[in-house]
Amino acid sequence: MCHSNPGRIDQTCMAAVLAMLALTGGVGCADRPTVDPVPGINGSAVRLAADDSSTVRHENVDFNEALSDATASGKTLIVDFGATWCVPCRMLKPEMEKVSQRAQEEAIVLTVDVDAEPGLAAHFQVGAIPDIRFFRMGKAAGGVVGFHTADEIISNIPSP
Repeated sequence: MCHSNPGRIDQTCMAAVLAMLALTGGVGCADRPTVDPVPGINGSAVRLAADDSSTVRHENVDFNEALSDATASGKTLIVDFGATWCVPCRMLKPEMEKVSQRAQEEAIVLTVDVDAEPGLAAHFQVGAIPDIRFFRMGKAAGGVVGFHTADEIISNIPSP
């Protein structure tokens, strides 16, 4: 149970409430803007690359390069916008690794730290995290906000 002093929010209580909201998909806004990438907006990201041994490598990449790779290969680019201090974002990390393993034939998975890449976060109008966006053929193609399981994320990947 959360206890707090009058007029002061207990940090442990707030973290618990945010985690519960994230688990139910209640963190964020379903009506967030759909923003296409543009050539002048770029930054670094981490690509989650699964190999044959079922391990996931974390590779530093250029956002626009990954977008070009996804477009050229006909794959969906899945981008997880989050932050290291965000509890639901940390809970999402292993789920995103599962997505990269299970959907490697149809998707390229990136993570973007909104604190390290504020320009990317601002361009895509990321207002709540975690915010998972899908891009098909270089264009915005939907997404989900809040914590979601790998199966839920995969089920939301747009069809070619």
